[in-house]
Amino acid sequence: MIPGIIPAHNRTIILVRGERCFVARYRQTAPYRFEVEPAANWQALEDDARQAVEDLVGAPADDHYPCPDELAARAEWAED
Repeated sequence: MIPGIIPAHNRTIILVRGERCFVARYRQTAPYRFEVEPAANWQALEDDARQAVEDLVGAPADDHYPCPDELAARAEWAED
């Protein structure tokens, strides 16, 4: 559970799990409950997501990272 409400402009993230870098977003499922939903086209964005994380922190480690606006704008969502 993530405390509080995540503002819309902060919902798109880069999720790193193992060797993969996903452009994803927080999606509210109930009050104060969120899930992480990968973009429908995350594989097409993966190289740019990895580069964005490397530019930010160096070697990617499992975590959530901010997603640059220009990369977030290219994300496509299953329900959109």
